[in-house]
Amino acid sequence: MHRRLRSIASVAACLGIGAAGVTGCGSNDESVVTIGAILPLTGDFATYGGPIRQAADLAVERVNESGGITIGGQARELRLRVYDDGTTPEKSIPSLFPQAVLRDGSPLLITAWNSANIAPFLEDNPVPVVDVLAATYDPPVNSLDPNIFLLRPYTPDIVPGVGQFLADHYQAKSIAFLGPNEPFANGQLASLQKTVGDHGLDLSTVVQYPPDATDLSAFIRSALRADPDAIHVGGSTQAVAPVITQLRQAGFSKPITMYTGMTPDQARDLIGPGVYNTVMAGVFEFEGVTPQTNPLAAAIQFGKDFEERYNTYGIDLVQWAYDSVWIAKAAMEKADSSTDRGAIAEALTELTAPEETVTGWTLNDGGRLFNADRQATSLSVALGWNTQTATWDPEMYFTAGLPDQHVTIVDVDAQTRGGAR
Repeated sequence: MHRRLRSIASVAACLGIGAAGVTGCGSNDESVVTIGAILPLTGDFATYGGPIRQAADLAVERVNESGGITIGGQARELRLRVYDDGTTPEKSIPSLFPQAVLRDGSPLLITAWNSANIAPFLEDNPVPVVDVLAATYDPPVNSLDPNIFLLRPYTPDIVPGVGQFLADHYQAKSIAFLGPNEPFANGQLASLQKTVGDHGLDLSTVVQYPPDATDLSAFIRSALRADPDAIHVGGSTQAVAPVITQLRQAGFSKPITMYTGMTPDQARDLIGPGVYNTVMAGVFEFEGVTPQTNPLAAAIQFGKDFEERYNTYGIDLVQWAYDSVWIAKAAMEKADSSTDRGAIAEALTELTAPEETVTGWTLNDGGRLFNADRQATSLSVALGWNTQTATWDPEMYFTAGLPDQHVTIVDVDAQTRGGAR
């Protein structure tokens, strides 16, 4: 029987203090292993960083409830120290990376959206990085440094499904892109440009606007002028909500596609309780399979646990964030070290998916979690808005990914599926 360890889900970082003369930030307690997580907890991408932290906190708690992490035959408590990059990694990483790695001695980092900014620092100070998801793929962040291990490659796993779905379900021949000129949206545009032609669609119009634009009317008129069969709206959840609303107000009744992770509650809150269900009719969300639509019983139960604990709908990335902690634990135990970063990175290359993970990872040669490019993959889904239940329903399961972003439709038995809510 494992002994129950005291659970401390996260420890606030001591920010804004130089490395010299710092006390109380690191720990010399050999009964504790502390890993770092650099996440967007404030700013535009806090919508994603917050749930990532919640899921990681839950995983840390469960690791400790199950006996902690065993190094050198000794069970130790696992802790997570979280650093906020403010959704401005180009500005914050030069100070956060030294804090996490040099000052606080993190043996491994969990990241999201910022690994491209971390990569330049890894040559002089290598540390294994488990990236929950990346903000760009050209080039793929895992190609920037051999210490970066990517759980989801962002657009190449998701956006290629847009063309396949529109061709199969709507016989669409054209699609327009409408989104802010920023990395998140630009990655989606690049994937559309590469893949929609494979499904007989013409990317008829590309309309981009400044990320800080408030009056979108002229951009919306430009997108509608080509009379496309569908429009893909790029950007984060907060960015697309007003765009979807204004497209419907302008009379566009055809399919709208997006990749945001927008939850039903967010649709209600951002668009408005009185109108959101009407606005969302004919909107399709493409993302990694969610806990609610994952065919695995473990993921379905995790989604219920996550919602019960945090009173929120768990989007796709909460599974990856939860799993990242178990992956970190398994890698350090395989390396039998919480300090030898090289051994931990080597262990990650050979790691099989820990049995406690819930996502349902596609295993590579030898049963490995990561392929030769240090990339893990899992199932994706197209979700359609159900106006009867005011929530998402699964419409199409598929896989895609680099290098060619080819789409393979996956037949998931409805009897094994948890069902969307």
